[in-house]
Amino acid sequence: GTGKTALAESIKERVASCEGTYITGKFDLKLRGPYFGIISLFRELCGEILELRRINSDRYQELCRSIISEVGGEIVLLTNIVPVLEEAIEVPFMPDVVADQGNKEAKERLKYAFLQFFRVITRYFHHLVIVLDDLQWTDALSIELLEMIINNRDISIMFIGIYRSNEVDVSHYLSKTI
Repeated sequence: GTGKTALAESIKERVASCEGTYITGKFDLKLRGPYFGIISLFRELCGEILELRRINSDRYQELCRSIISEVGGEIVLLTNIVPVLEEAIEVPFMPDVVADQGNKEAKERLKYAFLQFFRVITRYFHHLVIVLDDLQWTDALSIELLEMIINNRDISIMFIGIYRSNEVDVSHYLSKTI
């Protein structure tokens, strides 16, 4: 419709001209599940990490060491839901961490891993612009994680959320957040 996504994309060249990074993710009505839009965002971010490997091997190695050091064994939780991340940052073998996302402790560990990952990423990818489209189809876990990332003072990003206002009523997760 109304050009919301095109409007967000209109800043892409400007971000690139400032040596910034513009990444997108999208929620999907048919492919719903916890963190679906954030996982799609991570896939694109992995592409940026792999591009860094191609153009600046030393900086790439430094980034990988920082991620593995700061996320620690919880990196396994991220690679379980975003397998391409394992290739992108060359995760060394680590003993398997319990990855059951059904219990509260596992969910907290996963949120911690996401936060640590974004803290590191924003130190290496300055002027990071994250665009998440179709937020009207988000889930409660994604909204909770996004809120934590956006409100964290150690994570410097520009976040653009796109949603169809006619599909978000007062009881929707998104309404309670914005």
